[in-house]
Amino acid sequence: MRSIILLILYPSLVFCQLEATKWYFGFDAALDFSTDPPAKLFNNATQTANHGESSMADPTGKLIFYSNAGTIRNKLHQVMANGTGIKGDRILPVRKPGSSVLYYLFCAEEVIDTFRYSIIDMSLATGNGSVIAKNIPITSFSTEMLAGTLHCNGVDVWVVTHAWGSNNYQSFLLTAGGLQTTPIVSPVGSSVSGPNIGLATSVLKISPTGKKMAAALSDPVADFEVYDFDNATGVASGLSTFTLQYSSVSECEFSPDGSKLYCEFPESVARLYQWDLCTNQKTLLETGFVYAMQLAPNGKVYATKPYDTALDVISFPNRPGTSCHFKRLDQSLFPKRTYRGLPMHISSTYKFGPAITSTVQNDCHSIVFNTAAYDSTSNHCLATTPSIGGITWDFGDNSNKSSAANPIHYYQSPGSYTLKLIIQGPCVADTMRRIVDVPNCTGLFENDNKTQQLKVLPNPNHGEFRLVLNEKAVRDPTVLIRNASGQTIQKRLLKSAEETISLKDISPGIYFLELQENYKVIGRAKVVVSVP
Repeated sequence: MRSIILLILYPSLVFCQLEATKWYFGFDAALDFSTDPPAKLFNNATQTANHGESSMADPTGKLIFYSNAGTIRNKLHQVMANGTGIKGDRILPVRKPGSSVLYYLFCAEEVIDTFRYSIIDMSLATGNGSVIAKNIPITSFSTEMLAGTLHCNGVDVWVVTHAWGSNNYQSFLLTAGGLQTTPIVSPVGSSVSGPNIGLATSVLKISPTGKKMAAALSDPVADFEVYDFDNATGVASGLSTFTLQYSSVSECEFSPDGSKLYCEFPESVARLYQWDLCTNQKTLLETGFVYAMQLAPNGKVYATKPYDTALDVISFPNRPGTSCHFKRLDQSLFPKRTYRGLPMHISSTYKFGPAITSTVQNDCHSIVFNTAAYDSTSNHCLATTPSIGGITWDFGDNSNKSSAANPIHYYQSPGSYTLKLIIQGPCVADTMRRIVDVPNCTGLFENDNKTQQLKVLPNPNHGEFRLVLNEKAVRDPTVLIRNASGQTIQKRLLKSAEETISLKDISPGIYFLELQENYKVIGRAKVVVSVP
């Protein structure tokens, strides 16, 4: 049977990935993730490097500003109006819910200090932006730990940090009405306190699915901790740990599906591990050091250490073990160089939807669609992915929608159609789109001479059709009808050149007809039974 298989991974459109397509970091380095692999840019005007770099594009992927934790530059690479004196060593830019022009910059200090934010209004300074609020305190005695993710409602944003002197995570909610400065407090995991203030520089990440949160806790704790995160309430709970009895840990990052955590032990140890959160398997990937890791819009994880002219790359971070394909210095920045950080965004920016498989059948207009949304054999697990309430397929041709996991759809005419896969999550629905090209061809098994012996009319149908034999067909033929699994569901002797066959009691799908004479196949056809 001739068929064409297309496997395409499409991002969820809950939050615009294009806002993270421009990365400005290191010593004048910059990448454009509008393409894969990303293109090098040579317009970074920062001059000096830090580990608190941030950059932001608009929803169409055009650069609007970037910062090196101190100075904000606009899309013209000029210092933004009122854009100097920004306090903070780790910066998280967030577009205000419901606004196309207001952006919050959440800033955490490298030492124990005040957690702050600033606000940019991009409608000012002829569209080049201006800082309208600067270094507004949120809470004191905070650490450098900082991460963000979408609320379960798909609109609001959780911004999470950690208080010094306790085991309290603090989740602040940003809504269209502004920032709610009274946090949701979650006492969980190790206490971030003690005489070693290096613990305050620990790293915090939230998975793109918003279901897990991880911390790389520096000495004296020296372990990786993973918690459950409820993006409806902002509460962190539960605890899993990974430690190898080393004196410290350095950095961590999630895979796009949230099933893997990449764990880096510091330069004195120089070990990079993959922690499979579904199987609890820990795999050593590399005996080298990286300083920072960041998931990118293309679904890969990038890693940096100071003064390199390239980034390390994990090309397939959802895959288990060494099949994730870690490669040193795989993304060139030359002649620019790295430093200690890569740009941060809220984790939901990197959320990907399930794979969509399409199979074009032999009548050219029938297409079988499949998604891994319900696939229990995929690399993720229920512990790391949000629950799914149901799926709906919109085929883009004003026909009936389908809630089947693997629907078969017949397009009446060739052309390009916009397919939508709507996945109902715990709070809101995600919609993924792809273009379906229906070829302009006719006939069943058009390259098979045996198909000239019989026709199915109409096709597709609702379970009842006319079987018309070629006048040259032999007498008293037998027709067998099989399902997609090869099981014979009907067998009958044909008594005339045209007969009506009823399959009304079977499920919609594709069925295969064989015309036989003395057990020899002399004709073939395919029947597409659609939903009435």
